[in-house]
Amino acid sequence: MKSPIVLPILAIACVVAFLFTLRARLLPSSDPASSSGSADDSEQRTPLRLLAIGDSLTEGVGSTASNGWRQQLSWNLTNAGNAVEFIGSLRHGNFSDNAHAGYGGKSISEITPFVIKDIFQHPDVVLLLAGTNDMMGWPRQPWESAPMRLGILMDKVLKENPEATLLVGRIPHCKEPIQAARVDDFNAALDDVVDSRLALGHKVLLVDMSEVGVDGAYLHDQYHPNDPGYAIIAARWLEGLRAASDSGWITPPII
Repeated sequence: MKSPIVLPILAIACVVAFLFTLRARLLPSSDPASSSGSADDSEQRTPLRLLAIGDSLTEGVGSTASNGWRQQLSWNLTNAGNAVEFIGSLRHGNFSDNAHAGYGGKSISEITPFVIKDIFQHPDVVLLLAGTNDMMGWPRQPWESAPMRLGILMDKVLKENPEATLLVGRIPHCKEPIQAARVDDFNAALDDVVDSRLALGHKVLLVDMSEVGVDGAYLHDQYHPNDPGYAIIAARWLEGLRAASDSGWITPPII
């Protein structure tokens, strides 16, 4: 038989244990791993798939090791805490995340069939910078209709990836005066090209990097930027990505 002292102690212990159990069931867990934040963290770790489409300015000709603007943009994004992955069938540059779809020497209409395999990789964001080769006046297609051809390329991207965000760049200038004037006309026409796709409900944004090459500044040669020029292009892309993110077009948002 238990002593008269032991029985009250056992009763008190049972009551205390019951109260602690009840408290644990009623109060939310303080363990961060069990909170809703863990789902958000997991989502943040899912890389945002970026596809860079263009010509030799996307490839990175004129820059150190053909890193171009892609390396700088990748660094800027990841150093800010974003998880990103560049995709595409080509690789140039001495950094790991160096995939792209920049077909050097190609005009817009020549780029279009090449990128079909790239857009089937279903990017979250497409960075399109093309048109410089169309300004050369080569016997391919009239430079005046280059904005229309860019629109056709945009439509192919958006048809296959209707939920993707498409950033379209105004192209940098060239040193040669006649071609520089053509660049001005081409870039001015892009407002209507982009606005017409916006009106259809697509997520399309115009990004301006045309300051590169004005009066020959930031150029490696007649047509290609140098490292500082590519750094400017990377900065403009980052501004565009953040603007698109602020509009709710990119998930998870760009930091």
